[in-house]
Amino acid sequence: MRGGTIRIGDQLKYMRKSIDGLAAMVQEQFALNPFSSALFVFCNRRRDKLNSALGSCWLLLYYRRLERGSFQWPLAAQLYYV
Repeated sequence: MRGGTIRIGDQLKYMRKSIDGLAAMVQEQFALNPFSSALFVFCNRRRDKLNSALGSCWLLLYYRRLERGSFQWPLAAQLYYV
């Protein structure tokens, strides 16, 4: 992902969204074109499921579920963009 950014969602409720729903959340939350060259990452409230999508094509949608433990996730006040 040369020249792109990683955007982390600050609300933990996106696990039921389809690709179209995630694209709409990208427009709403980040005020970005969903097809920009960025990786968008979202997590659920319990922090045991992770969704990510590559914005340039939206053909790559990655889903990860932990059986034990949880992902470390920043609070909204701690968010930064890489």
